[in-house]
Amino acid sequence: MTQDSPTSPFRVAVRRCSSYDDCDGVLSQLLTDTGLSDVLRNSRVLLKPNMMKATAADRADATHPSIVASLTRVLMAMGCEVWVGDSSGLLGLTAEVLEGSGMAPAVRAVGGKTINLDAGPFEKISSTGSATHEIWVPRILFDVQHVVQVPKLKTHSLTGMSCSIKNLMGLLPGATKCALHVRRPSALPLSHALLDLAETLVRKGVHLSGTVVDAVWAQERKGASEGPRRRDLGLIIASRDLFATDLVCSQLIDADRHSLSTVLAAFQRRLGPCHLEDVEIVGDRNAIHAAVPLESAVAGWKDKYWPVHTGHYWFRERIVRPWHDPRRCHGTRACIDVCPTDAMRIVGKRIEITSQCIRCFACRAACPHGAIKLEVPFGMRAIFSRRAEGIDLSKVLR
Repeated sequence: MTQDSPTSPFRVAVRRCSSYDDCDGVLSQLLTDTGLSDVLRNSRVLLKPNMMKATAADRADATHPSIVASLTRVLMAMGCEVWVGDSSGLLGLTAEVLEGSGMAPAVRAVGGKTINLDAGPFEKISSTGSATHEIWVPRILFDVQHVVQVPKLKTHSLTGMSCSIKNLMGLLPGATKCALHVRRPSALPLSHALLDLAETLVRKGVHLSGTVVDAVWAQERKGASEGPRRRDLGLIIASRDLFATDLVCSQLIDADRHSLSTVLAAFQRRLGPCHLEDVEIVGDRNAIHAAVPLESAVAGWKDKYWPVHTGHYWFRERIVRPWHDPRRCHGTRACIDVCPTDAMRIVGKRIEITSQCIRCFACRAACPHGAIKLEVPFGMRAIFSRRAEGIDLSKVLR
């Protein structure tokens, strides 16, 4: 997460990029500027973008597929073996989001590989910090040599900003993300929990080696009565240090540090640089100060109304469940074998899913015959369908 030498300055590279059509040269320069080219060369790399829905990339609510494909191509030219993976916010539908968003086709077109981080297998680790609890994370984090965050720069109604640290949330499979929101319902505790996750992964041997921020198109919220909108910033920002990157990117948000909870939490724990003066900005140094900051008028409202916010995630954690369709089942036991909590058992001709289920939805990803579907209460289907815009749910829902 940090530079190799504790005495060296935190280096963040900023480069202008006006279009997604030709990112290769900019990305190559950024990797050289930050030293990531030397770190990643001839290695196994997992790129972790921010993926939300199976909708068009021009909404700027997720990392653009073109920048991930370009980064994949650049890394492969350096001798890297590259995977691209995430666990999306649409519970049980990460595979559909990978395809529908254009991410998987773009990565395959340049020779990279995609991985559904909900599909397992998983490793159980104990996250320590403000509170100790056991969490499940994808095993591929331990199989690759480097994990590189590729977040979208966005304002966020809870944490104020979504960037490198917030992007770590997608390392938690399925509804375990919702469970973390329920345990840490307000912005600052949630941000500390994400820092706990980062520090625990590093202690377990996972190399969070850097970040490449997609700010060519960013996303902002103008006010509480308006939805998110795209802002063309024309920037890509990279570093070997996640905390330094988020501190620099916070200068692109029209808010102070205390309303950007991930930056504040890192400052409180003395992770990364404490002040912008501690960061060495290379490349287009004036681009950060020349940009008009993103508006974030609704940041923090979820803290004010945290019971409503917590209830939202409590319901999301519970309303979507895997369901076994015996008519499509061929008895492969793939779902049983992949379940990390042994929550599935055979009862007659059916597979019963017990209360041990953590709703990671690895069973659905594992079944080759589509015998595991999603069970959503009838009264919640309209809401679920709106969130799943762009996905044909006829073969997905019970």
